[in-house]
Amino acid sequence: MTKRPRPKDFVDPLYMPPDEVLRALGRVAAVSAGIEDSLHALYWKMLDVEDVAGKVVTGDMRASRMTEDILKLAKATNYPADRVDDLTDLFTDFREKNQRRNQVLHWIWHNQGVEAPGYKTRQRLPYTADDVNALADDLIWVETRLGSHLLSQSELKNEREKLGLEADLYAPLPFLPSERI
Repeated sequence: MTKRPRPKDFVDPLYMPPDEVLRALGRVAAVSAGIEDSLHALYWKMLDVEDVAGKVVTGDMRASRMTEDILKLAKATNYPADRVDDLTDLFTDFREKNQRRNQVLHWIWHNQGVEAPGYKTRQRLPYTADDVNALADDLIWVETRLGSHLLSQSELKNEREKLGLEADLYAPLPFLPSERI
């Protein structure tokens, strides 16, 4: 226990975003954890290792590093070219979204958006609850697309059959046209 606990009537004197923004930030944080977990799993799949060994390799690795390595591994192991192309597209999209994620989660909030912390170059960016929710939705789509790469060909085919008309929404295959399944 700390020697100086928070007084019972202490009130945060700094700016706190409204509840709708905080809820949106929670969505971004939650889906980000899922994306990172999927990146670890895909990395391990590329290495053809079990979770125990995979954790040794990627345990503290940043998401950006994992995406770079996954692409290198995919190319080195002759992963199908159309899947490599999709991963390249997916990771390009993810990098842009992840940069925005870092801004909304790690920069300093003020009443009109975020500002870079003092140790970075000064920059202010406007963000609203709608902007942050849209980012969360975009990250959920990244996670959904990433999930397709975690399944085997037969698992993906079965999943798409179960989903029927919604297959392209929840088990997307931009790297493999539906007539080839």
